[in-house]
Amino acid sequence: MKPFAEQQVQDDASVQMLSAAVVRAARESARAQQRSVTAVLEDELALAPELLMQALGRALHYRVANSQALTLLEPAFDLIGYADAARHGCIAFRDEAALVLV
Repeated sequence: MKPFAEQQVQDDASVQMLSAAVVRAARESARAQQRSVTAVLEDELALAPELLMQALGRALHYRVANSQALTLLEPAFDLIGYADAARHGCIAFRDEAALVLV
């Protein structure tokens, strides 16, 4: 099997693991344990963080930016300061004329 095809099969299997019931249970566990939903999903599904983010992105039809892509963007700390971004688990970037929230 070609590497791309193998990755596609792995991605498809990861997305199938993310049923509504699994995500709902992870949200409840995360709330009870005061952890993030993604941390609970990583543990429950035994997926690497990068694979989980790719699977979530595909399941939710969101674009996913890896850390290498993020290093090419300029943080917009004038719009949301570092402390607020860390507290909310997000950061704003400028991508040429566009604003991107991650």
